[in-house]
Amino acid sequence: MTTRKVAERLVELIRRQRFVQAVEEFYSSDVSSRENCQPPVRGFDAVLANNRSWVEIMKVERFEVPNYYVDGDAIVIEMDSDFIHAETGEQFHSEQIGVYKVRDGKVISSRFYYGYGE
Repeated sequence: MTTRKVAERLVELIRRQRFVQAVEEFYSSDVSSRENCQPPVRGFDAVLANNRSWVEIMKVERFEVPNYYVDGDAIVIEMDSDFIHAETGEQFHSEQIGVYKVRDGKVISSRFYYGYGE
């Protein structure tokens, strides 16, 4: 699968808030994923568990993908979202950029840059 085809399907899943399914479908066994300045999470099982945990504790109110770009083996996805922490009720607005590297039709790394606004 080409990087463009991976991007199209990945964006489709993300727009539908199928975050766990996106990991299951596209992430490689040796994937590395990093959030902002946090240390990377390595390996499919660890990344999948991380995503499942996030989905369980966050209630998504709005999630949009205004744009995405493909260049060579890289995918850049712009995301804009509002969500609520299920346990505390704290509300967040996040504008995020996800940078994905693809090899042989699988995501081998993902890195997310974001901030929380009002």
